[in-house]
Amino acid sequence: MFIQALAEEAARRVGPIKALGKDLTALHEGFTSARGGRAPDYLRSGRMRSAYLASFTVPNAARAYHVLEAAGAGLGPGENALDAGAGTGAAALALAALSHPDSDIVLVDQSAPALELAVGLFRTLFPDGPRVATTLTDVREKLPPGPFKTVMAGHLLNELLPRRGHGLGVAFPLARSLAKRTAGHGALIFLEPAQRIPARALSTLRDRLIRTGFRPMFPCTHAAGCPVLSPRARDWCVVDVPFDRPQLTAEVDRLLGTRRQKLTVSALALSKTTGRAPDRAVTVISESMRAGNETLLYLCAPSGRLVVRLPRPPKERLPRGTRLLFPARARPDGRDRSGAPSFRLNPEELVRLR
Repeated sequence: MFIQALAEEAARRVGPIKALGKDLTALHEGFTSARGGRAPDYLRSGRMRSAYLASFTVPNAARAYHVLEAAGAGLGPGENALDAGAGTGAAALALAALSHPDSDIVLVDQSAPALELAVGLFRTLFPDGPRVATTLTDVREKLPPGPFKTVMAGHLLNELLPRRGHGLGVAFPLARSLAKRTAGHGALIFLEPAQRIPARALSTLRDRLIRTGFRPMFPCTHAAGCPVLSPRARDWCVVDVPFDRPQLTAEVDRLLGTRRQKLTVSALALSKTTGRAPDRAVTVISESMRAGNETLLYLCAPSGRLVVRLPRPPKERLPRGTRLLFPARARPDGRDRSGAPSFRLNPEELVRLR
C-alpha cells in the first residue's frame, strides 16, 4: 500500500514521463557508467529531480522498506531516527511507513531542493506523523549529535568509495561517525547498489564494525568473518526485494528499455544489542541453480559459505536474504569447485526462520 501511494504521488508530481526522456536517459547513464559519472549536485536541477523521483525514489523506497522491516527497525512512540544523505527521502519514507506517528525522523543532505521535495512527500503521505526535520549540510563534515534509535544511510557510501573499489577510503570515517550516533539499543543500517564494489565494501565494513561491538541483524545470522571476503571467494552479498512494479516505474522502463520487475539491494543492518542467532541459522546468498538433476543453493553459515544439493526444487521460493535453520545432523559429502563444503539434503530439511 505504501509503495503504491508513493508511486501515485510521484506520478502526480512529475507529470508526463515522455517529457523527461532526455533527463531520464542522462540520469541512468550517470548511475550506470564509470563510477562518479554524474555531477555531485545533479539534484539541484528541477528536471533532474523530477527524473530521479520518477525513476529511482519508488524502487529505492521498496528496497529500504524490505530491509528495515526485516531488521525490525520501525520506530516506537517517542523514538527517533537519522537518515544521512537522505536525498528525496526514499529510505526515510519507508521507515515512516513502519513507524509510530509519535516519532521523529531527521533528514540530512547537502541539497536543499532534494530535502524540500522529501518534506513535501512526507506531508502528503504521512500528514499525522512521524514528524520530520531537516539538516542542510555535507554529511562528511557535520551530523546531528544524536543518539538515534535508528541510523541509516541509503546509497551514500557508494558515492564515497575509491574509484577502483580498493578499501573503504573516506566512506569508513563517515560510517564510524554514524555508528557513534546509534543508541545502545538502536539499529545501524546501510543500503547500497547490488553491485560488486559497494557490496563487498559493506562486507568489509561489517567485519570492522563487529570488532567495535556491533552484531549483525540482517542479512547475516552470525558475527563470524564474512565468507565472501575470503581469498577464494568471488561473490558478493545481495538481497532480493519483492516488488509489484507500479505504473510509474513501468512507464519509465518502457521509455528506457529497462525491466525492473525484480529488485535487489546490498544491505547491512547492525545493532549493539542483537540477540545471538541460533548456531544453525544460515542465510541464502544465491538463486536456486540447476545442475543436472539437482538444484544447487549457496548459503552463508557461521563456518563460512556452503552449498546444498537438492534432488528437487523447494516448494517455497527462497529469495536471497532468506534465513534458514540448517539440519543439525547434516554432514558434508564433498566440496565444490570453490572449496565450499557440499551437502546433499531434501528441501524439507531446510526450515525457514520467520
